[in-house]
Amino acid sequence: AIPDGIRDEALSQTELPMVSAEEATSNCDYLHIVLQDHSGTRRQCMAVFGQFEAFHIQKLMRLPEGQHLTKETRQLNPSAPLRLVNRGAQRKGKMSTVAPNNSTTREHWKSLKNYFNVLDPVLEELAPIVKKIAVRNTIIVQVCNWGQSELLMNFLCSAKRRGIDTSSILIFATDQETYDLVNAMGGATVFYDKSLFGDMPTNAAGSYGDT
Repeated sequence: AIPDGIRDEALSQTELPMVSAEEATSNCDYLHIVLQDHSGTRRQCMAVFGQFEAFHIQKLMRLPEGQHLTKETRQLNPSAPLRLVNRGAQRKGKMSTVAPNNSTTREHWKSLKNYFNVLDPVLEELAPIVKKIAVRNTIIVQVCNWGQSELLMNFLCSAKRRGIDTSSILIFATDQETYDLVNAMGGATVFYDKSLFGDMPTNAAGSYGDT
């Protein structure tokens, strides 16, 4: 959807002219945004193919493949062919996230079982709360435990300072301490049910994607 004002110029040369974001999107009814590292530390490319619409980005890297790679040989190698990798693959050949093992999966099944056991009464309790705070049939949902409460406090204080309405936000506190904190701060609705969140950890995450 090339802007009308630069269509002839854009089609007659190999480089697109620089225009403002407003002009560049003037003919766009749909806009897809891809966030990418632009620090200049990577030799990276992006390819766009026409097909049915999808919202999954495939990641390929020049990482060696094999069962007996060492710490040195599994690292990014410019001579290796590009191959499909998972989104957590790093240049040293490590993965920032790993699939949960059988033991971890079964442990989380226990939490899921408890969730379904108390789901109906919790939904009944939530229904009037949601109806009261909804704006145009919409609410914003956040989840927080005590370990992440500083980030929540920062968000609520920043919103208050800038005059941002937080009355349609519903915060699910996963522990009593966070519930008490949000109630004391005000500005948002908070919900806590011990039967639902009783076994949830209160500490901050040790790393992204940790279990």
